Amino acid sequence: MDVKPNNAPVFNRVITDVLLVLMFIVQHRLMATRAYKELFMSFGDVALALERLVYNLTSAVSLQVMISWWQPIPDYSLWELETNQGGLLWLFFFCLHAILWLCLIFLAMSFDPLEFLGLKQVWYQLNGWRHPLFYTNKYLRRLYSKLRHPGMICFLSLLWLHPVMSLDRCLLAAALVVFVISGPGVMDGEYMYINQTVKNLNVPNSH
Repeated sequence: MDVKPNNAPVFNRVITDVLLVLMFIVQHRLMATRAYKELFMSFGDVALALERLVYNLTSAVSLQVMISWWQPIPDYSLWELETNQGGLLWLFFFCLHAILWLCLIFLAMSFDPLEFLGLKQVWYQLNGWRHPLFYTNKYLRRLYSKLRHPGMICFLSLLWLHPVMSLDRCLLAAALVVFVISGPGVMDGEYMYINQTVKNLNVPNSH
């Protein structure tokens, strides 16, 4: 595992990585709150159509900042398995990660990618149509409200099931586990909120 040398103290690198992870989590948490969504709703249908797109754009910026400033810490590892290329262990991890990445792609495509990114909402608004959720089956709507991160389990598996668990990788994996577990519980309130969002749309029903 080739890592660029970093002469900064390990403590400084740990603090930097922790702050970057916190920035990413706080951005996600704040922009996923009901208060944030209601703020967008208060500005009308156009703002509501942009809400998901703005969320994804800010998430992308936050992720890029984290990637750019991330500090590798190869000095310490929880475990480090020797995987000579072509060996059985190397083949095992290669196949495992290939399967997980394929599952991630499949899960992402099984949901509506354009709606997930927020592009569909903008397109519908420009054409004078109602919010895409209005045309979605109510059972699928309920599923969407419960699984907005369908590939998180796969992504966490990619982080944890790795031959080298460096300290920075462990910090990232542990933080994301806490992020997922500590998330607000999804109950009928969230589902009702989606329905209320659809009801509040006053765009003419012409598809």
